[in-house]
Amino acid sequence: SGTVKGTYHYEKPKNNLFRNNNKIDVHIKVECEKITAQSNGFEATVFGVFTPANNPQKCEDAIRAAFSKTGDTPFELNALYIENTENLFTPASLLNELRRDLYGKIKIERFHGQLPPIAPRMQTKETARFVIKVDDVKYLNLLDLNNFAEIIYLLSPKSDLSSLNKLPKNKIRIALPAVCRHPSKYSELIRCLLDGGYRKWEVANYWGLEVLPIKQLDISFDSPLYMLNTQAIALASEMGASQITTSLEDIKINICNIVKNSKIKTSVIIYQDVPLFTSVGCIRDNDCKHCTQQPMWFDLEREGKNFRALSKDCQIMLFDAKPYCIAAEAYDLEPDFFRMDFVNREYTAEEVFNTVNNLIKFNYVTNCIKGNFLKNNI
Repeated sequence: SGTVKGTYHYEKPKNNLFRNNNKIDVHIKVECEKITAQSNGFEATVFGVFTPANNPQKCEDAIRAAFSKTGDTPFELNALYIENTENLFTPASLLNELRRDLYGKIKIERFHGQLPPIAPRMQTKETARFVIKVDDVKYLNLLDLNNFAEIIYLLSPKSDLSSLNKLPKNKIRIALPAVCRHPSKYSELIRCLLDGGYRKWEVANYWGLEVLPIKQLDISFDSPLYMLNTQAIALASEMGASQITTSLEDIKINICNIVKNSKIKTSVIIYQDVPLFTSVGCIRDNDCKHCTQQPMWFDLEREGKNFRALSKDCQIMLFDAKPYCIAAEAYDLEPDFFRMDFVNREYTAEEVFNTVNNLIKFNYVTNCIKGNFLKNNI
C-alpha cells in the first residue's frame, strides 16, 4: 500500500474480470467535500465537509483499516492507494459506508476452463465471389447475374413470389426479416417456397430457426445473429448453418481473423442501408383501420445528424441518412463472399447498376459511412 503525493490520476481498467485470484486494488481520493473509492472500473462516493486532520498518519491508518475489512465478500485487498494531498480528516463511519458501497458493487466473473480450439476449414485460392440481396427483383434488371454466386431475396408479407420465376433458381436464397411480430403472416409464403423447391434460406433472428425445417435446408446466418468469434461460428455450424455473415458492428482486424479461421463459409457485407433499430411500434397518425399500408419515409434530425425512418409492414426502421460502404477498405479480405444489399430503401435499377459497378471493382463510393470497420486498425 502507499500514499500518493501530488495529483493522482485514476485510469479505468480495460475490463472487470479477475482472471487468476480474488485480490483487488483500491484507489482512494479525499477532497474537501467528498471521498471517492475506485476499483476495477467500479466507483463509490460519500459526501461531507472534510477539514485538515491533526494527525495525518492516523487518517491513513483509518483508511487502510476500513478497506482491509472485506468481511464475507469473495475477495481480499491487494493494494491500497490513497490521495489525500491536503491531509484531510476522514471519519471512520463514512469510510465504512464507502467500503460497503464499493465492495457491494464489485462483481467477480470467473472463467471455467478454456474454450476448445476450433479447427479452421481448408482455405481455397478461389477469389471471393459476390452476393447481392434485394427486396425487389426489378433492381436486378440491368445487372449481369453471372457476376453473382447468389441472389438473396428478402421476404415481406406482401412479396410477389411470381417475380422469382425471372431468376436462376439455383442462385436464389430466401431471406427472412430480422424482426417479425406475427410469424403466421409468413407461413403460407414459406410453405409455397418450400413446396417450390427453394432449399437455400437466410435467417436473421431465432424466429427463423423455429419456422423452417433446418435439417432439410441450406441455412445462412445473417449479420444480426452476431458472429464475433470462431466459437460462435462453431455453434452456428452445430445448429445447422452452412455459412455466416460477419457483423456490421465488427472491426476489420477481427473480421480478418474470423474469415481466416471460420469453420464454415463466410460472407462480408460491403454495402447496406443499415437499420439502426427496428421497432414493432408505429409512428403514423392514423389508426390501423384507416391505414393505407403503403411504405412511408420520415426525415429526422437530432444534434445536427440526419436520419431516415421507414414505416412499413406495421413496424418502424431507423437508418442513417448515408449507407454503410466498406468496398474500398475491404478489398484485401478473403471471405467466401462479398455481399451488397439493396433492401428497405427505394432504388432504381439504374442506381443499383451504377453502385454495383463500383462495388465489384472495390472502388470508393462517395457519401457513405464506415461504421466501426476501421476502428483500432493500427
